[in-house]
Amino acid sequence: MTKRKAHKYTGVLNRPMRRPTPKNALAILTPAQLDAELLHQRSSRMMALAKDCGADPETTDWFDVAFTLAERHVPGFEIAGGQSSPAKAARDRKNRRVIFEMVRLIEGERRLKIRAAAGHLAKKWNRKRDGAKEISADAIDRRYRRLVKES
Repeated sequence: MTKRKAHKYTGVLNRPMRRPTPKNALAILTPAQLDAELLHQRSSRMMALAKDCGADPETTDWFDVAFTLAERHVPGFEIAGGQSSPAKAARDRKNRRVIFEMVRLIEGERRLKIRAAAGHLAKKWNRKRDGAKEISADAIDRRYRRLVKES
């Protein structure tokens, strides 16, 4: 098994949550106030985590976040077999993501046709791309069909 470089988290994701303390030393926080403050800290971290994983925090599909975290941290999502160049590793990651997302849309609850699933992914992925080159549904469709044929 190859040794992976640890992902570097920044901002609130790099700091532990703190138990809230009252601003006034004589004040006592009620359990409800403690829970509300911890809930606020947790939700701000969840939004930051979604953003770190490349998902839109407001409309995110938490499956994307789980998949990204699994690729980063779960050994079972690692592809065994030698070192590869960074470009090849990036391409392999993209290919795994295309297959994983397409299978989820085709065989999951939605039961979409390949063409419709590719269109859905193109819309979803292009929403996140802030000025980068857009991905066409045709490109996703062709890549998926090629990968399925090769496997």
